[in-house]
Parts: sequence; structure tokens; C-alpha cells
Amino acid sequence: MEVILAGGDIVNANVTSNPDLFAALKGGSNNFGIITRFDLKSFPQGNFWGGAIEYPQATDAQQLAAFATFKDPANFDPYAEIESSYLYESATKTFVSANNMFYTKPVVNPPALQPFTNAQPQLVNTMRISNITDFSEELRAFQPENQL
Repeated sequence: MEVILAGGDIVNANVTSNPDLFAALKGGSNNFGIITRFDLKSFPQGNFWGGAIEYPQATDAQQLAAFATFKDPANFDPYAEIESSYLYESATKTFVSANNMFYTKPVVNPPALQPFTNAQPQLVNTMRISNITDFSEELRAFQPENQL
């Protein structure tokens, strides 16, 4: 990352140059400067397993327990990723949780994500093997339009 620091200096932050700043910026801490450029390595990605599951508020305890299990270092799986959200749906006046999950191999329901996929009841389940374009379109379709 190229970063402008509070004092006006422009520095690079990566594994070898300013590694502490790099780690802080990767962790989502954005108070260390303004990032003006990202240099990323790309790689081909074949089909993989992913999608979203939405649950009613009654499953919150299951969701939190699943997340604690997922984050336990003993359960680390470099191919598993999850984005958990807790939401209020004003149209129905209900609280729900939603998990976008991806496993970057074409393996259906891998053990690392089973605490989430096993949680019941489920209101929506779009889990499948597909490609990055399809998953990106799904995520886009669920985003509110015309929000500034």
C-alpha cells in the first residue's frame, strides 16, 4: 500500500517495508494515514463453493457460537471465509442475521463452515458451487440502490 502519513510523508507499507503499519492497515485500522494505492497480486480462481444464508433472530446464539468456533486457531482453514451481519429489516420489523460464506475450492459444505450451514432455521440459502462473477452479482443484487 502507498500511504500518506499525518505528517505528509508518502511511504510504502508491505511485508518488508513498514510491516507494522502494513499489519495495522490490513486490520482495518484506518487512522494511520490515507491509502492512495493498493498493489495486489492476482491469480486465476476456478469455481468454488459459496453464497449466503439468512437466519431469524432466534439463531443469534447459534451464530455467535459458530463464529467463536470458526475463529478458534485450532479450526483455521485458509480456504474458508465468512462475513457475518446482524440486520434490521424495516419492512417486516424483524431482526435477522446473514452470513456470506465462501470456500475457495469446489468442496460442498466444508467442515470449517458447517457450524453456520447447520444452524436452523434458515430463511434464505443460496449456497452453491459457482464462479466469482456469479457470486459478485449476487452480492450486488442484495445491496441497496441509490444510497449516497
